[in-house]
Amino acid sequence: MDFAKIRPRGGTKAQWEKANPVLAKREIGVQWETTIGVGEVVIKIGDGVTDWINLPEAVKSDITKKIIATLAVVPDDDPDLADGDSLDTLFGKIAKKFKYLKDNKLDKSARYDGTDSTSTELVPTANALRGVNAKADKNASDITTLNNNLSKRLLIGNDIASADLLNDNPAERFGTLSMRFSDGTINQLLLLKDTAVVTILRNNVWTEQYRFATTSMLSDYVPKSDLVVSSSDIQSKQNITDSSNIKFYKYGKIVVAHISITTTSNLSGYDTLKVGVAPNGFKPLYECRCVVLMQQSLESRIVSFTTYGDINLWNWSSDSSNTTPSGSSLNGFAVYCVA
Repeated sequence: MDFAKIRPRGGTKAQWEKANPVLAKREIGVQWETTIGVGEVVIKIGDGVTDWINLPEAVKSDITKKIIATLAVVPDDDPDLADGDSLDTLFGKIAKKFKYLKDNKLDKSARYDGTDSTSTELVPTANALRGVNAKADKNASDITTLNNNLSKRLLIGNDIASADLLNDNPAERFGTLSMRFSDGTINQLLLLKDTAVVTILRNNVWTEQYRFATTSMLSDYVPKSDLVVSSSDIQSKQNITDSSNIKFYKYGKIVVAHISITTTSNLSGYDTLKVGVAPNGFKPLYECRCVVLMQQSLESRIVSFTTYGDINLWNWSSDSSNTTPSGSSLNGFAVYCVA
């Protein structure tokens, strides 16, 4: 069977409006938006009287811009998609599904914003991720700052170039605190399991200067019959107040000196101030230097006990503006061996 083909008149919107013809009764005209065969389609049917511009539209469709005009009403808040759904029902369900996710899964209470939470179902926001990155950067910065601080100067004198700490992990055999001076000298405190040692590197040679007494070493110096404590006070006080004192306690060959002095003279730079003399029987076998704390400023100074018995206070600073003023109260203690 042969079928007749009907080809209605057609053109673009601009072409129709330019020609603006009057279609005969039941004559069909097809209009495209800008290009024939593409975009919005308008179909008009002539009445033999009205021109094209004023002729009512019989059909209007835009298959590239609007698939369905109205979504189907879906009662379920969290619907499931099903085979055979019409387009309006399918898109109605999709719209309901997005609304459900927005209201119940992606609301502010379900988002991780960087605040501590035990929930494992929170969705991280961009700000939270930026916060995590910022915290990671800050942790790295804090570690760098800590390492830098450990390498900064430990001030007793201003000519210390740097200092660092080292621990022998995991064997834990020793720990060290090393201070490097601008002249190349290195002072090192070596913390061993049973004792502690101060060594100095000068002219590329390490020399042990002081070894601290420990409980395990007392038996080497204190015989059982020699545990009676004897004591005495500082002799020949000078440059300190009358109420100042250094009290010496002797346990066999171990001396503990309790220091509590107030100065009556000023010190600056590397000045040394003689404050008195150790009593006979309490003079160290080797020179002993100990750190004392200045109460007014919580700065440290050094008191030395020489083998001759002299007791000296050191300001110990290359900076002349770093002083120990008259009236400074200093406290500390020293432990050393006697002959």
